[in-house]
Amino acid sequence: MKLLTILLIYLISIAYVLAGTVYKVKVKSTLNIRKSASTSSSIVGSLKNGQFIYATSVSKGWAKFYKGYVSTSYLVKVTSGSTYLTTDKLNFRTGPSTKYGIITTKNKGTAITYFGKDPFTTSWGVTNNGYANTKYLKAKSQAKPQTKPTTTSSLKITKILSNKKNYGNQRSTSNIKYIVIHYTANNGDSAKSNGNYFKNNVVKASAHYFVDDNTIVQSVPDNYVAYSVGGSKYNNKGGRLYKKATNSNTLNIELCDTKKDKTVMATSQTINLALSLVRSKMKQYKISKNNVIRHYDVTGKSCPAYWVNDSRWKKKFWNKF
Repeated sequence: MKLLTILLIYLISIAYVLAGTVYKVKVKSTLNIRKSASTSSSIVGSLKNGQFIYATSVSKGWAKFYKGYVSTSYLVKVTSGSTYLTTDKLNFRTGPSTKYGIITTKNKGTAITYFGKDPFTTSWGVTNNGYANTKYLKAKSQAKPQTKPTTTSSLKITKILSNKKNYGNQRSTSNIKYIVIHYTANNGDSAKSNGNYFKNNVVKASAHYFVDDNTIVQSVPDNYVAYSVGGSKYNNKGGRLYKKATNSNTLNIELCDTKKDKTVMATSQTINLALSLVRSKMKQYKISKNNVIRHYDVTGKSCPAYWVNDSRWKKKFWNKF
């Protein structure tokens, strides 16, 4: 009888953990994380508005997750997210590390619901099954590397996805706050040649799109982080958005130079096609004109070199939105 009672308690505890709940933080500033379920308990951290947690238990107005306890008064239960597939057999855990307990294990190709990145790590995400390493997840709609044109908002996009080592982890597209304009700095190149270069080489740098006179190539999916605007700030008048615009919250577009001569400059055809792409992405991600910027605005790097001058940048590109 005693053994049966212990077994029942164990099974109930497993069911309790499996019934985890995903919450989204809804506060004006920050939400305190407490050591125990009480406002008099010590503060061990904080969460920001819009961040997600996977709570393993909820009791008397407090949700418990791997960092501690948070008041449910500032949490919204969420069930709708993005559909992702597991790319290998994958353990889902009570926290964002292999040191945490396994809630469940899913086989390769299993569809799960992905809500967003864990607030305290860079490579783990919050799902309907618990925390998972995003290295082993991919968006269900994400296509494999290809060169076949697809049409998005009346623009033809050719996908030549970069080597995975050239870009970072998955992100929610709701994190995209800026569109950053770059130039390839080549004298005579094309979008496809750049796409193939980043596909076939490991350079640990990337951009989401390359644009030339007639072609837009997507090199990094929008819901992945491109290594485009990192690095130290230059000692010049640029960099007004340093540490505000980052790899994690930017969509990066490179302008090619299709005319091989003694001058590195995007043609009017390339500029016009880039304008169309930017307009499409502004509408898609609700980005204002003020958040269409240059690489120069982030770190002070002379990129695009021909638009470092503010008046020229505004006249040739920015004022056309």
